[in-house]
Amino acid sequence: MADEPSSVAGAPAAAVAGAPGDVTGIPATDADGHGGVAGARRIAANSVIQAGGEAGSKVAMLVLYAVMARELGQQDFGDFTSAASLALLVLVAGFGVDFTTTKLVARGDVAAGDAFRDSVTTKVGLGVLVIAAVVGVAAIGGYDRQVVIGTALLGLATLIELVTMSVHAVLRGVERTGPIAQGQLLQRSATAFLGIAALTQGAGLVVVALIWIACATIGLLFTLSRALRIGAVPHGRRSAAGARAVLRDSFGLGLSSVFGAALSRLDVIILGLLQPATAVALYGASYRLFESCLFVVATFAFAAFPMLSRIGPDDRAAMGVAYGRVLKVLVVTTAPMVLALTLFADPIIELVYGPQYVDAVSGLQLLAPAILFTGAFTMTCNVLAALGRQRAVVAGLLVGAACNAGLNLALVPPHAEDGAALAMSLSMALTAGLLFVLARRATGPVLVVRATAGPLVASAAAVAAVLALGDALAVLPVAMAVYAGVLVLAERSLFPADFRAVRQVLVRRSVS
Repeated sequence: MADEPSSVAGAPAAAVAGAPGDVTGIPATDADGHGGVAGARRIAANSVIQAGGEAGSKVAMLVLYAVMARELGQQDFGDFTSAASLALLVLVAGFGVDFTTTKLVARGDVAAGDAFRDSVTTKVGLGVLVIAAVVGVAAIGGYDRQVVIGTALLGLATLIELVTMSVHAVLRGVERTGPIAQGQLLQRSATAFLGIAALTQGAGLVVVALIWIACATIGLLFTLSRALRIGAVPHGRRSAAGARAVLRDSFGLGLSSVFGAALSRLDVIILGLLQPATAVALYGASYRLFESCLFVVATFAFAAFPMLSRIGPDDRAAMGVAYGRVLKVLVVTTAPMVLALTLFADPIIELVYGPQYVDAVSGLQLLAPAILFTGAFTMTCNVLAALGRQRAVVAGLLVGAACNAGLNLALVPPHAEDGAALAMSLSMALTAGLLFVLARRATGPVLVVRATAGPLVASAAAVAAVLALGDALAVLPVAMAVYAGVLVLAERSLFPADFRAVRQVLVRRSVS
């Protein structure tokens, strides 16, 4: 159920300005060997490993949702979407504690073991309370009985996945992402295979939810066994005081996880209360496609966080440079996804869900920009957390949450699923923008033009290609090829130092 939403190297101050003879401004290494090109290569390697597992997992789950939408019909698929949305609020129990664990492990802190065990204790304790709360909301909110039961079962599956994320946090701290990718691929492939088999035999929401619990348990046991085998799980003791300390340390990121869970599900909950299940089904269809693209954002953010933590609050200039670079990577990678879901929404919806879901096209187009805004939001939260600016995170999130709730209440009654989609994109844009302003105050100048100029030029070229050739699905690879080609030319012409830095990372990686 859960999808997890990080320094480029801690470069010394002299290197930020560019060492003599270094045209990239990226040092080969810093004092502790975690800097420059070596650090960028490690981020790239970990991102590629986890992205591979996430891509396979997302494909498997998207196939499951497509089969579910066709087999259950809009009414029952809407019920599943409502139950899954309520259950996903269990992620609130994570409260950002995994980032604290990753940070301590990455820094080699002796408290890492205690933080790991306290994070598990915190999640289980809060998770049980949240499950009870969301089941209560489903029961008194007028949902069908199968939605209430499904919420309880899927909530338990989400809690199991949340505990698995504690193991992921340790593995990311030691930069061993292979077991994470393998565990996710195993769990989600099994869920998809067994779920599709059950659905084609006439099973409903409750059976699918039970399969989810079983496969989540398998994923937890597999990932934990791999972490123990390589000695990644640190020793420590569980304690109530330690759990409270972990919560205090992760307060800002905890609120960001609460906001993220609320932002991604509040629209569905309000939609389910104010509109029929068919509207929820249409929004769920478009949202699943939108969500399937977010693994790139989450993967890169998680891969970058350990190195952002090593820079920390002591070198604002280095953090500003790192922040600008990771934003550039996020814009480069998310822009083609926004283009694909906006320009080719009609054929994509028909291919995945069939003609009965054609009314989901406009919702998908309205949701697509939120991919970019979610990436900026996620990475900016990581930067502020690495700088210890918890209050800035809290301030931005409170404004964003209020905006999201207000927009949903204003737009859902007259515009149904399209209103929910528009509220999501506008809320995420506002929150990302506000957090960027706060982060820039903490890091100093961030070169926005440098991060966005190349992708904007490439995107314009891709749009021109689609306008000339049409929006048939066969044109999609052509548009993506145009985007990639123009991006390379633009970056090489406008920002040759960045182009050479990326090429240096790739060449060294291929040689190694």
